[in-house]
Amino acid sequence: MMKTLKFIITPLFFLIVMIRNKLYDWKLLPIISSNIPIVSIGNIQVGGSGKTPFVIALIKQLIQNNINPIIITRGYKRNTNHQIILNNLEKYSAQEVGDEPYYIKQVLKNTPIIIDHNKKNAIKTANQLQNID
Repeated sequence: MMKTLKFIITPLFFLIVMIRNKLYDWKLLPIISSNIPIVSIGNIQVGGSGKTPFVIALIKQLIQNNINPIIITRGYKRNTNHQIILNNLEKYSAQEVGDEPYYIKQVLKNTPIIIDHNKKNAIKTANQLQNID
C-alpha cells in the first residue's frame, strides 16, 4: 500500500515543484533579494529528523568562525501572528514564539531569531539589521 502511495505522490510532488519553479522563473511569483547569504534547512519529514540540533550545531560553527548569524523561523504552533525579533527570553513565552525557537534561544543566547509566518518579511527585516553576516 505504501509503495503504491509513494508511486502516486512522488510524480505529483515533482510536478508541483516544477510548476512552482517555473512560476518563479517567469516572475509570476515574487522573488526578494537578500544582502546576506541564506542557508535554508528543511526536510520533507515534519518532526524528529534532527533539524533543530543541526541548526544549533551549524550556528555554533559559524560563531566559532567569527560569523554573526541570525535564525529565521515561522515559530511552528505559536499562538501569536505578528513578527517577533527574539533577543531575550524574558519578554516571551514558548507559546508566544514556538517551542523550537524558545529552546534554540536558551542554547544560543546571543543569536537573534526572527519569528514570522512570512519568511520573505523576515528576510527583509534581517537585511535591515546591523552586524549580521
